[in-house]
Amino acid sequence: MISLVLLIITLSCSTTSLPAEPGHLLYPAPIHGKYGFLDSNGRVVIEPRFDHVRLFSEGMAVVEVGEKYGFIDSEGTQIVPPKYENALSFSEGLAAVQIGQKWGYIDMSGRYVIEPRFGSQLGGAGSFSEGLAPVLFNSKMGYIDRSGRFVIEPRFEFAEEFSEGLAVVGMVPNEDRQRNDKRPKFGYIDKTGRIVVALAYAGAHTFHEGLAVVAIYRIGVKFYPQAVIDHSGAQVVGPVDAGIGDFHEGLARFSPYAGEGSGFVNKTGKQIISPRFHDFDDKGPTDFSEGLAAVSLSNGQSGYINRTGRMVISARFDIACPFRGGMALVFKSDRVGYISTTGKYVWSEPAGSMPDDEEPGCFW
Repeated sequence: MISLVLLIITLSCSTTSLPAEPGHLLYPAPIHGKYGFLDSNGRVVIEPRFDHVRLFSEGMAVVEVGEKYGFIDSEGTQIVPPKYENALSFSEGLAAVQIGQKWGYIDMSGRYVIEPRFGSQLGGAGSFSEGLAPVLFNSKMGYIDRSGRFVIEPRFEFAEEFSEGLAVVGMVPNEDRQRNDKRPKFGYIDKTGRIVVALAYAGAHTFHEGLAVVAIYRIGVKFYPQAVIDHSGAQVVGPVDAGIGDFHEGLARFSPYAGEGSGFVNKTGKQIISPRFHDFDDKGPTDFSEGLAAVSLSNGQSGYINRTGRMVISARFDIACPFRGGMALVFKSDRVGYISTTGKYVWSEPAGSMPDDEEPGCFW
């Protein structure tokens, strides 16, 4: 089922609070075990008073206080008090929130637009995308509109949010159930619920830039071959014995199963950057973002390459995260901070500034 615990890393900065400049991105920031937000100059614009936070979306951010979740605006004003067991970021004007074991949707005033009746304690409600949201109801996944009405009746074991007019769904076909084969098959539906790419894959990713990655069932292999398909389901790359990431800025991560590294390919499958970077952990390579991708070398140190594969920010970090609005979160054993696209720190603090229960990583 769709994952609802959206862990967004939050890092911090100096001490005095300053008003946020409208229209500018704000960055999570931990100070002395609490979280606030920075602007792109590394100034604290929302004072650190939250146990955890998530990224701003549509002018609002999820904040956690005392194991309850609420929402603040870009000035740091509490708009919805922390009273939910969990909450997702706002999308298309609504946010999924959990009360007890059920999920519903509120508007930006905190008013219930869709009463809590979906999911379970483990999750079962996704964000709205392209007018629909996946929800769990009576142990099956379907899609509701903004009024809470089912547009696609719940009949799937797995359902993702819509992207580019299609959504990944998964279920165990009846014939497989009869053979006691409980492995789900994945494919894609349109907004009417019609299956447009057959449920035949071992795994499927959401569409990005007109393409999606799927895994092909094979008997007796350690890793399933992967392929890239278009909206019609036609294969445009593969299948290949390699792991393939989602396409971002025209390139996708490519990790041959027989090798020990990762590189990047373009939308035709042509290798653009050779597979010479460390892989299979949380240190990279990551997707391209704002012209740069974080990669990790064999010594475990991470830096950033450009689209030609040239290292433009030296590999000197333990973990390097994607760029967002000209800043990237980076970790070293003794330091946590944000850097600019030149590799210079915009803000940093000792690693001990993070809460005791917070593990370093790229969660946004």
